[in-house]
Amino acid sequence: MLKKILNIFHSPVQLEDLDISFGRYSDAYKTFEKYDSWNRSLELFEKGNYIQSYLEFFNYLLDDAEANVEYELKEGTIEFKIYQGSKTITGYANTEEVVAQVRVAKINKMNIALGRKLMEMNYSLFYGCLSISPEEMICMRFSTRTADGFPGKLYHGLREIATTADQQDDILLDEFKNLEGIDDSHIRNLPTSEKHAKYNFIHISIGKTLKYVKQLNPTEFEGAITYSLLNLIYKIDFFTAPEGTLLSKLEEIQQIYLKQSPAQSQIEKNNDLYKRIEKLLEIPKEEMLKNFYATKSTFGIAQAIQYEDLSNFIQKHL
Repeated sequence: MLKKILNIFHSPVQLEDLDISFGRYSDAYKTFEKYDSWNRSLELFEKGNYIQSYLEFFNYLLDDAEANVEYELKEGTIEFKIYQGSKTITGYANTEEVVAQVRVAKINKMNIALGRKLMEMNYSLFYGCLSISPEEMICMRFSTRTADGFPGKLYHGLREIATTADQQDDILLDEFKNLEGIDDSHIRNLPTSEKHAKYNFIHISIGKTLKYVKQLNPTEFEGAITYSLLNLIYKIDFFTAPEGTLLSKLEEIQQIYLKQSPAQSQIEKNNDLYKRIEKLLEIPKEEMLKNFYATKSTFGIAQAIQYEDLSNFIQKHL
């Protein structure tokens, strides 16, 4: 299968040299041992045994293959470190409180536009909050009293600041030139040949799909055009797993389709999708290559879905 995929990529990379994983990390499906840890964490918390409850909770988060969580009990306090993409969440938990923080970027010079952007981001958070540290760092923080910090709340709070920080750091760095990237030493750089293979795959896939779509009657085959373009961006995401601004652009393209607007017809949406995808070809090669790197993750972006829901969705669209 890998050899077939390599042919798709038009890549000279040798099979024995590869260490590639496709798609996005998911924590939706865990081993029975991890689910046991989650249940024990709930039981221990109900009994007031908070420290042991949190130890089981962090064991639940830990993916042994990913080595994505580090935690240690020191003098009654659990110190932990959680990896999510390009960001690292650090914190501690004891019988009084749980505190977690992730540093997003360093500010070289503050301005009004950046301040407004951070306030808008802060408004959208449910569990965490954005702040600026005395060292001029943009930080995202989650905290709770231990008595209120049951495992479910911890999971959603940590997930929110982890996924938001990982998603927003590259976007902020691209939008504001007065920011500087930090805490990315754990990122693993990919071989140059693999980056070029992904770049070629994206360009070839876009070229083929746009050529096919252009031949279709936009009124008679509006559904076929929509699904062809959506299939393209999901194929790019699955096979190349881009990060940073390229991932953000793919998400923006998806939102064009998902956005409900009575004033915009499906044909107009298709035109918008087409133009946005076409613009990806204008990204300079060196800029696009920066979006390919390997990371560890603890929280998945997509939620688990039941088979029946997926089956009903497919039947409806067929």
